[in-house]
Amino acid sequence: LQGKLEDETTVQFLMKGLQRAEHDQKGFQWKFNLESLRENYSLISKGITAPNPFTGEALFIKGENSNYIQVSNYHSFSELFPNHQLTEVKAAGHWVHAEKPEEFIETVMKFLI
Repeated sequence: LQGKLEDETTVQFLMKGLQRAEHDQKGFQWKFNLESLRENYSLISKGITAPNPFTGEALFIKGENSNYIQVSNYHSFSELFPNHQLTEVKAAGHWVHAEKPEEFIETVMKFLI
């Protein structure tokens, strides 16, 4: 994977999805269902819709360098989660829990307590 992907975090994430092949202990196989991901990717990557908003408290943790939550889609999830809190972790990408685990845990604990 190195040489194909420049982002070290993405490489580490993908490497966690590998395991020794059952039929060939020298080979590897993916833990996740690639066929299902390939077939359903358009559904997975669609926006979330619901007939009613979730009115309980919700926490969104955004990495500063992640583009998953943007001004253009913020209104949509604000309508679905009207009582949400959005926290941004500096110098983190999409996988905040992997890149900044201490900050991630601290943020979650503050929200829960």
